[in-house]
Amino acid sequence: MGYALQKNLLRRRYGNVCFLCQRELAVKEMQAHHLIPRSAGGTDDFFNLSIVWAECHRAIHKHPFGSEEYSQTMKKIEHFMM
Repeated sequence: MGYALQKNLLRRRYGNVCFLCQRELAVKEMQAHHLIPRSAGGTDDFFNLSIVWAECHRAIHKHPFGSEEYSQTMKKIEHFMM
């Protein structure tokens, strides 16, 4: 599945808001975030992606995958996915 199609499907599923901060985003502000990083075995599968604002994306990746800080950030995102 191409990146543009994935982005459109994510927008349809989740709307135009960042999962972390709930900010309404313009299409050009959206970034796809892998819930399980590819480096940890995650895939580009639709269900492993969320929409985040660039500033939040940087905040997520500020902490190493698996750290307590990373887990706390991801819990905030998961809350909005339910």
